[in-house]
Amino acid sequence: MAVQVRALGAVELPVVGVVVPAMRVSPERVLSERVLSEGEARRLLMFVVEALEGRRSLGQLVGVVGEEAVRELRVGVGAGAGRVRLGTVRVCRVGGGVAEVSGTLGRDGRVRAVAARVEYLDGGWVCVVFKVLE
Repeated sequence: MAVQVRALGAVELPVVGVVVPAMRVSPERVLSERVLSEGEARRLLMFVVEALEGRRSLGQLVGVVGEEAVRELRVGVGAGAGRVRLGTVRVCRVGGGVAEVSGTLGRDGRVRAVAARVEYLDGGWVCVVFKVLE
């Protein structure tokens, strides 16, 4: 026996004698279930660190780093010589699909604090604000 499928919006449910109403899930609920792990935050910040070192072009950060963060990076790229090392990374969940990330960057024998705001946008985490604190 073939199973019939009825389209209900973006959700397709099999029809087997009982009509099941489509579940309505608010975007806020979907976002609130997204939690940025420290590993994901570290990988995201590594893209930024590689751009600071000049090993990655700013064009490669499209979709991963927001416009405001790219503007901040343009100021920092090439500022000082030497390899940048990403140290400790911590994540603080602010709300649904939003996290603040803090960490340390080592460069030229100095350690600086770094702060970033990361938001879940268009199906992925995007660094929307990035600051190196002097």
